[in-house]
Amino acid sequence: MLKRAKCGKTLPLLAAVESKESWQDVLSIYFKTCSHLKNVYTPTNKELLHGLSKMPSSWSTSLFYYEIIKKGCGIERPDRKIVLEVLHRYKVLHNFNGIQRILNEDVSSEGLEGAQSALLLASYTNMWEKSLEIVARHPSILASSTNRRSVINTLCNAGHWEKALRVLRANGRDLPPGMIRPIVKRLSLEQNHQRALELVALSFAQGYTLSPNLLSGLLFTLRETNHWETALELAHAQGFFSLPRSAAKKSVSTLNQLIQCLYESDPYYQFTTEEIFNDIVSRSNPKDVVYRSSTKKKQFRCLSPSEISGKYNGILSCIAHQYAKVASIPRWYSKGVSSIVSSQYADTLYVIIDTNILIQCASKNLPLEHFYHHIKKSIRVLKSTR
Repeated sequence: MLKRAKCGKTLPLLAAVESKESWQDVLSIYFKTCSHLKNVYTPTNKELLHGLSKMPSSWSTSLFYYEIIKKGCGIERPDRKIVLEVLHRYKVLHNFNGIQRILNEDVSSEGLEGAQSALLLASYTNMWEKSLEIVARHPSILASSTNRRSVINTLCNAGHWEKALRVLRANGRDLPPGMIRPIVKRLSLEQNHQRALELVALSFAQGYTLSPNLLSGLLFTLRETNHWETALELAHAQGFFSLPRSAAKKSVSTLNQLIQCLYESDPYYQFTTEEIFNDIVSRSNPKDVVYRSSTKKKQFRCLSPSEISGKYNGILSCIAHQYAKVASIPRWYSKGVSSIVSSQYADTLYVIIDTNILIQCASKNLPLEHFYHHIKKSIRVLKSTR
């Protein structure tokens, strides 16, 4: 069925390529049709975007943009939607020269409104040089916190955190958490943890408080500087362990970092390796036991499994619950598993549940009890083969 415009008329270019699958055929038909209809019919954005969607590579996208849209159709300044789509394709295909050419030729930065549009596109494509060029021409553009944050993000993504700091301080020395977050994250990635902590401390000294976004950018530094316990406490205070389902799905990256904090955790962190070694060696001399116990305040001992479990189970259960929300697994599945084990087979059998069963439950919204009969049949088979 032919695609139609709102007015009820068939769009000629969509009709011409309706049955064509090859991008070469689409390119050829667009070129011929636009040449015949030049100065008679101007293709709509819908037609041009449809043609662009058929181009699989950076080269074919360039052919369509310059040979069809600009030359064949005679459109000197394509619509912003067209430009944004081409920039997106170039960005995905890593054609940075193409991005630079479009920003220079087809994106006007004249006037404040034009500068804001150009800044948006430069930030979207991570062209930090273009962003700084626009700021140099229109310094007043940084009066907007949105524009300032956009420039800072672009610079930090490119690794230029020092330039980002200069942009941040161009309008005063205010350090709100939303502005310093990308700088803190970049400093963390570059292992400049001391500078990251100092920047956060300066923000707190100005009266600002920790925000969830700033914490997510700071977690790597806290983990690498052995402040994993602080990271987990702050995450709990910020509500990361009690997020609603929609928020949990958006915070997977932060939850993953909290898991990494647990991996880095050390229940014996208050002891140095030398202290542990000396303590163990000193116990080999029983004559010193009385003196050692009376003078030494801190003695090393291995923690029991129950102590380790008590230390981490609260955090692990909270994080597991958040991942269950992310995976959309209802809470009563875990209750169903525990009831099988505790009520019938806890003393004689390990129950192993196939992942496929849980997937079926989650995808078809079935209770775990739906599989009880099959599980019991499998158990009888297992017993008969003992």
